[in-house]
Amino acid sequence: MTSQIKLSGSALRDKIAGLLGCLHADVQVEKGLAVTTADVFFVDETSVLFPKKVAVECKDWKKGLASSDLAAIYNLYKPSLDSGEIDNLLIIGEKELSQQPSRSVAALRDVAYVSFERFVFSLMNFSYVLQDNIAAYQIHDSSKNFIHTYVKGKNQTLEQAALHWISTDQNILLTYGGYGVGKTSFSLYFCKLMTERHRSGEFDRIPIRITLSQLFTKQDLKGVICSALTGADGAATVRNFVYNLFIQMNRDGYFLLILDGFDEMRHAMTLEEFRFVFEDMALLFEGRSKTIILGRPDSFFSIDEENAVIDAILTNVLGDLKRLTKIEVDLLRRDQVDTYLDNFLARKIDNTNIERLKEFKQRAVEDEFDILSRPVQLNMFTTIMSRLAVPDAKFSRYDLYFQFIYRFVQRENNKASRKFGEDPDGGWSLGYSDPRTIFMQKLAWWLLTEKKENRFRAHEVPSEFVPQSIRNTKGNDAALREIIIGSVVEHLGEQPKGVIGTKGPKLYFFPHKSYVEFLVAEFFCRENFSIEMYVTFFRYTNSEILSFIAEGPAEAVANMRTGLEHAKGTISPEVLLIAARDPAIEQEETKLSEGNTTPGRLYVYYQYLLKNKRSRQDIDSFLFGAMVKATSISRVGSAYALLSDYLGREKNEPLFEKFVTLVLNTVGIFKLKEMLSNGASIYSIDGPAAHMVFLSAAASIQRGIISVDLRDMKRFARDACQKSLYVSGFDGTPIKDAKIYSMSISGIRGLSPEVREMLLALPVNTKHGFSAQVHGGSDGLFSAFSNARVR
Repeated sequence: MTSQIKLSGSALRDKIAGLLGCLHADVQVEKGLAVTTADVFFVDETSVLFPKKVAVECKDWKKGLASSDLAAIYNLYKPSLDSGEIDNLLIIGEKELSQQPSRSVAALRDVAYVSFERFVFSLMNFSYVLQDNIAAYQIHDSSKNFIHTYVKGKNQTLEQAALHWISTDQNILLTYGGYGVGKTSFSLYFCKLMTERHRSGEFDRIPIRITLSQLFTKQDLKGVICSALTGADGAATVRNFVYNLFIQMNRDGYFLLILDGFDEMRHAMTLEEFRFVFEDMALLFEGRSKTIILGRPDSFFSIDEENAVIDAILTNVLGDLKRLTKIEVDLLRRDQVDTYLDNFLARKIDNTNIERLKEFKQRAVEDEFDILSRPVQLNMFTTIMSRLAVPDAKFSRYDLYFQFIYRFVQRENNKASRKFGEDPDGGWSLGYSDPRTIFMQKLAWWLLTEKKENRFRAHEVPSEFVPQSIRNTKGNDAALREIIIGSVVEHLGEQPKGVIGTKGPKLYFFPHKSYVEFLVAEFFCRENFSIEMYVTFFRYTNSEILSFIAEGPAEAVANMRTGLEHAKGTISPEVLLIAARDPAIEQEETKLSEGNTTPGRLYVYYQYLLKNKRSRQDIDSFLFGAMVKATSISRVGSAYALLSDYLGREKNEPLFEKFVTLVLNTVGIFKLKEMLSNGASIYSIDGPAAHMVFLSAAASIQRGIISVDLRDMKRFARDACQKSLYVSGFDGTPIKDAKIYSMSISGIRGLSPEVREMLLALPVNTKHGFSAQVHGGSDGLFSAFSNARVR
């Protein structure tokens, strides 16, 4: 009987020992006792005065233990219990005991039996989390009409893709998707689905959903997890929560983690901060862990940056990208949109305008399918469909948000009980002078740039956001309560009554991040920005905010162009497309064409020339003039960025010849000789020094021909703009014919005779590279070229 009892259990034993080791200092495996060997032995020091010595017998038998099995185990440990060698015996098996064995074990002194699942829950109880997973989905809007979205490029739903991934041994499912395609809805739905399967015994992991936007307000991942699982902000509480035990259990495969909103985590972070956070998250990706990460791809300026950053980080974290699957959520398909709207109209069958709505529905799907292909916008469309359904109606995404958000406010303003006194203008202008819309715009700007997450408590809202006239008549608390209730913000779940309060206050949020982006775009159009606000705007803006601005009021164009005077860092090319629409450019063109202006104006005028399909001669003249007049670091970098972008669009040897002539003549024969021999030293960065670094990074000479690798030139331009302004995409791959520019030195017109003679005297069969070493102090002049490649 003894050999039968001690057969199985090593894998279960090791799991149990690992979990206990997170809670207790003294944990031993295969501890020798008087008669037998305990699978696990630990000292429970919960009571410092009366620590208990506990032996654990592990049984992973497929069949449940019978009363005779329990009696045999007890007889082996009874001498140790009688002598005090151990205080308690804990038997852990895979299955619950049936009725008679339960009675048998209850009769034994200092002995307890527990299934492994109940043992885990005794360490940390996740029962409230499981209940909350289901409730969180049920109270979410998406539960009313959930749409199964597809994986882009595959005839596979997101649910099917996630279920397949769970069946593999991969650790991460990185799920991308633009705004409003249903990522959060899916995360709630899938968490609910897997919770139901866990409860029914079909899925052995506990699903846990965490919003990564909390990383804005917590110091690190540990803070986020502890906050999310210990009841902070009204979340479900894990009883007896221990962080280290949670990490160990995750590593051993007890959880399915669903992390929503990594783009909101990236949103306000530098690249290095983002790297640090991802590396901090490495603990969640180890062992048998399973983690779904969802977010928007617009955290990155380009696909190249996205791939470089994410792949590099995950390679460092995982060590093997085969442990990762990356998928993208597709927009809704035509049949899905049709079905959704048909179901909506079926509930409106008694509406007297049903035929007009059906006709408008058909026309809207035909003409505006791109807008309706995002679930968040499709839902918004049904809300205001009756208002939009007029003959020959056309609408943009901007129109949709404008109608939905501002008409809601207009209804509030028209309610006698909700008015904020008399309208001084005789008709508030929605988006410009109405106090409710101005409040929402300020709130959205604050959430984006300061709070850095789409949720807040009422008492956190800066008091100056509420118009003074309302505070004077209603008092601070009442005014804040009124203006929040009269906006489109919503509150999270069922929480204590009352908008204002410090004990258990409600958490508020905009129904979707795109609401914040629309309102920030409106704020940009209306508000008189300071220099600091412009800098902040370009730091936090994204493609969705810019697209709203592009479709919005004309005031945005001039504001965008003004803002570029103060922007630093990498900006989206969409910024230039908007700014280049400024009609004032036509009046300023003579001055702008000379190329002697700020980097922001250089970029905008270049885009203006491209947009208006100006002649090559006009563009060549402008770019060459900008290069000639560039002396400051910021101007030099911008001139190189513009020139390398244009040279990469189509082969342009005349412009390249003028540029090379300028560079070689400006550097001069003496510095060129140094660069081609032992290398030249650079101690101050100016125009000539920048040209020297460029030659080092991108140029070479062989057989009397000077060659420039335009890809290296683009990288140099990007590095040179590190402390100024750069446009995303300008470092893109040139067309095939423009990757390498080569020109015979003897045929370069305008080259000084002494430079030409010196270069032609170089040994023909040797490839000659230029070399320069940048030396610098702490004045920041050299940091702009710190990453430039020098030989």
